[in-house]
Amino acid sequence: MAKPNRKGNPIPAIQTRAEMESVLATVRRHTLERNRLQLVQQTRQQMVADQCAPALAQVNELIEEEVQRLRQWAKTNAPEFGPLKSLALPQGSLGWRLGNLTLKPQRGYSWDDVLAKLKRRPRFAGYVRTTEEVNKAALLVDRETIPPGELQAVGLRWMQEEKFFVDPNLTETENRQTE
Repeated sequence: MAKPNRKGNPIPAIQTRAEMESVLATVRRHTLERNRLQLVQQTRQQMVADQCAPALAQVNELIEEEVQRLRQWAKTNAPEFGPLKSLALPQGSLGWRLGNLTLKPQRGYSWDDVLAKLKRRPRFAGYVRTTEEVNKAALLVDRETIPPGELQAVGLRWMQEEKFFVDPNLTETENRQTE
């Protein structure tokens, strides 16, 4: 029974080695076309980015200068904002927003200093994080020295999946044309 494709149509099974080689040749042709189209796409995207970059940089600089001027005006004219700390105008809004609450060490303290002080005070013990997790990398490195029974006893097993691949052969010339 043929397996259906994404559109629900059955995919015909390959019957002979010659047919398989023909299908592989088709995959190779499609791969070359995909590579060519990706190169065209990347080249055009880069051209547009290169064309727009100077103008974007200039406009961003102009915007930043004007925002600085507005910030200076806002600082010197705080009463204009009232209790809302913002002004809604026909051209847009400006004002002051509170950012997210964050923690920072006081002057003269580093995060390591803070950690050491938190550890010494029982009241703050719950605010010190300790992360425990399985060190998979170390287990993989030591895989030859760990008996399978011991691994199973802790609920683990080695697993290595076999995956199907198709790797069309592309000549050096074909590769250069797509790079």
